[in-house]
Amino acid sequence: MTFAAIAVPGSVEVERAFSFAVVLMVQMFFVGRIWQLGRRHWYLSVFIGATAITAFVTGLVATVRGSAFGIGNSHPAYIDGLSAASAGLQLVTDIMINVALYWLCSKCKHDPSGDIFRKAFVNLINRGVLSTCVQS
Repeated sequence: MTFAAIAVPGSVEVERAFSFAVVLMVQMFFVGRIWQLGRRHWYLSVFIGATAITAFVTGLVATVRGSAFGIGNSHPAYIDGLSAASAGLQLVTDIMINVALYWLCSKCKHDPSGDIFRKAFVNLINRGVLSTCVQS
């Protein structure tokens, strides 16, 4: 029996699906905040939410399709493409959330310190965008 023929345990699939669900819940929480801050700009919430849901569905499809194959690299290339697309869409969603929240919050108050780059960098770290980039 080769390594590629070892079946993937069901717990791996459940963990990966759970991970996608947690990411979606967090992203939708922030989409709700964007909705609350900028109701006039409702299209931001709709577009970012649609991107988050697309990333979730793409990740689940990659997980379900990939579960039919062994642990090795014997799966078709489109499964890797779906996984990469899901990770990319999650990253794009996080970046859009950061930009939208920063833009909407900057309209609410004025910061005379002008330390935009430091605050944006801290916001990126707090939202996990940098860790998502390293993970991908």
